[in-house]
Amino acid sequence: MSKSSAESIPTNTLWEIIRYALVAIAGGLFIWYYWFYTPLTFSSQEYTGQTAGTPYIVNIPQFPDNADWTKLTEEIQNRLDALAPPDPATLKKAIPVWSTDISAAEGYAVDCIAELLEEQKITDYLIEVGNCVRCKGKKSKDADWNIGIEKPPLEASKEFPGLQQNVVLRDQSLATKSGSLPVNAALELRSVAVVADDCFCADAWATAMFLLGESGIESANQHGIAVLVLYRRGENVEETFSKHWRK
Repeated sequence: MSKSSAESIPTNTLWEIIRYALVAIAGGLFIWYYWFYTPLTFSSQEYTGQTAGTPYIVNIPQFPDNADWTKLTEEIQNRLDALAPPDPATLKKAIPVWSTDISAAEGYAVDCIAELLEEQKITDYLIEVGNCVRCKGKKSKDADWNIGIEKPPLEASKEFPGLQQNVVLRDQSLATKSGSLPVNAALELRSVAVVADDCFCADAWATAMFLLGESGIESANQHGIAVLVLYRRGENVEETFSKHWRK
């Protein structure tokens, strides 16, 4: 019988070919995984700066190791330095209670920083400028951003007045205002907290509600704003809130 032109490969040679092929495939998979699918490790970063005389904090609990933290902080400062006030016509349209007495510069600065972070695909952060805070994502894998709201301070007291409530912020902003206003020939100590999607709105509404007090609750209800108003009555603190606050 004549031999076939495609003779069988010896068994030992066949296994050598298979072994080298497996080694090559494994090596290729390792390189492919290393370059494209190695999970990133994260480290917490916090930066403190100043804008228009107001200190600010940017806290990023999951900052990618391969990102440039120094460059990001420089971009934040540059953006804040070049920040122009929002157009008054736009403000009045966005905030129905807007007036010349209301300023939301701190909230506006917070939103500008948030915009920059999100351009960098940063999904977890806390930004604080003055009495304005904006949070996104989570503080850690098992913890949300939990922000404390202080009681109105005792008059002329420098001591910490204590916390009235804690608020969990999930992709939301919080702005507070605190101080005293003349009411019925006396000074009334009050604090206001507002939760909104963006910090600019929260800041503007917080200022408006601080000036209006309880009389502004109906307006907050009409516009779906979450507001808490605190009043200092001697040693006690009384509170009133809009219907959206508990939600």
